[in-house]
Amino acid sequence: MFREALMIGIGAAIGALARFVTLAIFGEELFPVAVLDMIACFLMGYLAPGPFGGAGMLGGFSTYSAFVGLAFTELGSHQVFYVIGIVLACMFCWLGGDQLRNVLDLREKMTHFVLTHGPWAHPETNPRVNPDFRAAEGAAGGKDGESE
Repeated sequence: MFREALMIGIGAAIGALARFVTLAIFGEELFPVAVLDMIACFLMGYLAPGPFGGAGMLGGFSTYSAFVGLAFTELGSHQVFYVIGIVLACMFCWLGGDQLRNVLDLREKMTHFVLTHGPWAHPETNPRVNPDFRAAEGAAGGKDGESE
């Protein structure tokens, strides 16, 4: 428990430093802060990181308190619409990153299937040619211990 909290804290420090540098370059205005939050949400969905990268680095990189503070000080009566809009935009960015990760993962699995099961596949690993092939035996380096 303590180790995980320490890793999240270190990740948050790194993420906060990256946010500080990014906002120093682009300015602490509403638009750069909103884009920064949307990027963090997209990366959270796409990378699906663990505690260090997710709650730590990306949590420290995103800055929801800053956009709410900027909305209430700069927008006047329109702040509620801005806050709702940025929360929805961040949610859609996370969903987009998650869907992109799923699509790319499926594409990788399909490519692997086509390359290993097509007529062009190596005869030893092609189940159509060699029905006794097993991925575990192929990964282990052969058919050791087999007797006739």
